[in-house]
Amino acid sequence: MRVRHLHRTRRGSYEPRRRVRSQPARSGPCSAGCLTWPGVPGVTLLGAAAHLMPPAGLGANMAMLDATELALALAAGPDAMTAVLSGYETAMFERGAAAAQESADIMEILISPAGAQGMLEFFQQ
Repeated sequence: MRVRHLHRTRRGSYEPRRRVRSQPARSGPCSAGCLTWPGVPGVTLLGAAAHLMPPAGLGANMAMLDATELALALAAGPDAMTAVLSGYETAMFERGAAAAQESADIMEILISPAGAQGMLEFFQQ
């Protein structure tokens, strides 16, 4: 940001001349797991690269599960990589969609005006 876009406040700090309107975080249309792709022989994605979801704590779990499932599938069928990757991706898309929906639901609770109370109720279920 250039200095000419800043002004000095009464307290002596600098702020942008124009007020920036903040927008509440919202889940996008793909947060429910709509990210899929056609198979490419010998190539796949896992973890954060494969799952578009809000940061609500499920990403690392999905990455570890993806890695485990992919490793087991490759070990079981090393000579049929295209079929192995296709099977892995089909299962991963289903798991990912469920995790993305759960993550979106958690984010909606977190960003709501009663977020703390909502999270307490979520963990008490």
